[in-house]
Amino acid sequence: MMRYSKEFKLEVVQSYLSGETGGYQETSKLYNLSDKKTLRNWVSLYRQHGESGLDSKLRRMLHRKPKPENASSEMLRLRIENEYLRKVLEERELKKKIRY
Repeated sequence: MMRYSKEFKLEVVQSYLSGETGGYQETSKLYNLSDKKTLRNWVSLYRQHGESGLDSKLRRMLHRKPKPENASSEMLRLRIENEYLRKVLEERELKKKIRY
């Protein structure tokens, strides 16, 4: 699998978005990309994350699976989340009472 620099990806994406080079197929051929899916992915990442979306490090971070929590840390996280949700619910109920 070929690796491309962030600068190259940015040049190709901007060329495609400017409309000067045609569609995905034509732009991919012009820049000797293996297929149009590569360019489509780059354009999608660029639209979602800007220039930083074309950085290999960000892509690895986006596709990294979260580490599994141990039981005690998960329990603590869930307790905190429940407490927060209770407070939100109480505030909504209070706002309803004040309106009526």
